[in-house]
Amino acid sequence: MEDRIDEYLYYDLDEQEGAEKLVVSYGVSSFAAREAVEKLRMQGVDVSLLIVKTLLPVASEIRGIIDSYDRVIIAEENLMGLYKKVLYGEEGREGVTGANGIGRMITPKQIIDEVTE
Repeated sequence: MEDRIDEYLYYDLDEQEGAEKLVVSYGVSSFAAREAVEKLRMQGVDVSLLIVKTLLPVASEIRGIIDSYDRVIIAEENLMGLYKKVLYGEEGREGVTGANGIGRMITPKQIIDEVTE
């Protein structure tokens, strides 16, 4: 499966030139992530957006995109930051945080607050 990942690797990357911040999301959270990035850009914040559609196995291309940013916010509908843990394990990576929630949808404001923190 991993040998043929290019055949089923799907993602949307909306890169903003000069951005050092990246919002990563997937599934239903991606709607809030898109709205948050749009609002941030209207406020003059340089930020890129990665919507991952093929979560596993994690393709080296996805990891390369994420690792090219200094500050990464992973917005996902769970409390523990599961995708962040898949990417970086329990110890995490400096500059990578999450906008997490459960029981209700993550809001664009939650993501904006995490990006601007």
